Amino acid sequence: CPHRVPAVFVCISRRSYTLDVTSAHSLVRLLSQVDAFRDAQQVLNTLPRNATRADVGSYTELVSTAFRAGLGEDCMDLITELLALAASNKRPGVEFFSFCL
Repeated sequence: CPHRVPAVFVCISRRSYTLDVTSAHSLVRLLSQVDAFRDAQQVLNTLPRNATRADVGSYTELVSTAFRAGLGEDCMDLITELLALAASNKRPGVEFFSFCL
């Protein structure tokens, strides 16, 4: 039930649950898949700005969602952020950019 995913996020937010990195990335992906871009971005922003935040799967979903919503500037901001955070050996390759296009 895709409509329930944002409701789960609201519940987590209201109860001030702290998600571990894996759970946060899973929630980012789920929220992105149901086009809840701002909620997904909010979950991503709970993660520290370091390499653990630089999950290519999460960023791919977010960029795709932003693109579908016509948020080109947000797409570029996310790509720039991912490139800045990812370790040089874990930066996205051609596949990431092909998917985004």
